[in-house]
Amino acid sequence: MGKKRSRSKKVSAGVHSNVSAGTLRMLRQNRTPGERLAFKLEAWRRGKNPWMSVDTGATGSNTRFKRVRMNEVYGDPKKMGLSV
Repeated sequence: MGKKRSRSKKVSAGVHSNVSAGTLRMLRQNRTPGERLAFKLEAWRRGKNPWMSVDTGATGSNTRFKRVRMNEVYGDPKKMGLSV
């Protein structure tokens, strides 16, 4: 068995973030709808299959939008040759 090394200082485990949770939350909330769609399209191209909202066209009911997977709307990017 090898001998343990002795250190003069403690090495960080990298567990804690150096940015406050409020700042990260504010950055996420201030994204435009275009940025959100761009992130989802990039994830879809990488084969992640994220959720998206689709307009059903039902104006009189309370279910105007429906949540579906992007593979149901755009198809599988691997079969189209678009995956990264």
